[in-house]
Parts: sequence; structure tokens; C-alpha cells
Amino acid sequence: MDTQRTNYIAALELRLMRFYMAVRDTGVADEVENAGIKAFMEAGVITEVVTTKDLEDIIERQHMSAFGMTLDERYQKRMAEAQEKGDFEFFDKPAWERQGKRVSLSD
Repeated sequence: MDTQRTNYIAALELRLMRFYMAVRDTGVADEVENAGIKAFMEAGVITEVVTTKDLEDIIERQHMSAFGMTLDERYQKRMAEAQEKGDFEFFDKPAWERQGKRVSLSD
């Protein structure tokens, strides 16, 4: 199981790194890739290879690596930039989505 966990985490980190680098470089999130990553993470939790806490830590680490800031810091920056520009479209999204909240994989 330890090798399986190590391989899973390495594969997830690679997927997240590619995803975040693309978002950083283009400013656009590929929704198909995002859905694939979410499915991959859910599979990891269902098979008990990782926990939800493990996933949160991995996401935070990869986000920090790509953007040089935490998810919350990036959200605050994006919100401030939208306010400065008068871009109220940013605020049209549901609050949970704007704040980067993730749907829990376990109930």
C-alpha cells in the first residue's frame, strides 16, 4: 500500500502542477482537466490511498509552488484586482466558488 500511496501522490502532484502552471500562464482553468483531477482525487479517497486532509495539503503545496501564494492569498489578490478594475463579473459567481471552497468528498 505504501508504494501505491507514493505513486498516487506523485501522479496527483504532476497533474496539479501541470494544471496550475497552465492556469498561471494562460489565466484560464481547463474545466475538463479540472474535472479529471477531481475524479482522480475522489478515487484516491474512495480507495483509501489518501485522506481528504492529504489532498488539501497536496493542493496547497502545488498551488504555492505554481503561484507563490496560498489559495486564500490568491483569492484575496484576485478579489482586490477585480474591485480595482470594476470587474463585478468576478462577484457574480457563487461565494463558495469565488472563495475557492471545495466540495467535500466524504460525508
